[in-house]
Amino acid sequence: MIRLLQPSIVKSKEVGAVFGERNSWMTPIKEYIVNDVLLSDPLEAKRLKYRATRYSVLNGELYKRGYSRALQRCVRPEEAEGILRSIHSGNCGNHAGGVNLAHKTLRQGFYWPTLFADAKRVAARCEACQKIANNIRQPPELLQSITSPWPFAMW
Repeated sequence: MIRLLQPSIVKSKEVGAVFGERNSWMTPIKEYIVNDVLLSDPLEAKRLKYRATRYSVLNGELYKRGYSRALQRCVRPEEAEGILRSIHSGNCGNHAGGVNLAHKTLRQGFYWPTLFADAKRVAARCEACQKIANNIRQPPELLQSITSPWPFAMW
């Protein structure tokens, strides 16, 4: 048996930053707000400036500001699935549908751009929700109306 005395891969902060933070949707917004770094494409830079006005950074975390809501913490895609599952079937969950789940997540103070699509996907994949879902009571074919040749003959 061969026993390794030290890990074969050396962990560094740069590797974690590249894979964790760089691929996130929040990175360009956060870097523009904190370090005033813009993208190289002028059209994308203009969009980033416009989009960054709706965000703020507090204690190193990115928050989205709303008109009539409290600050919402911006979430990475890796965290989003866990948050949706805990809200859908956790302590505050009642196995709500996709749109209702998304609004409940917003009220809890979380935000990410694909929130509504992710919430619909999580609600559609929930096994407990599928078991108690409404049955479709429509016939598999269109109904054919039959007209009586003598409409009042039966009376």
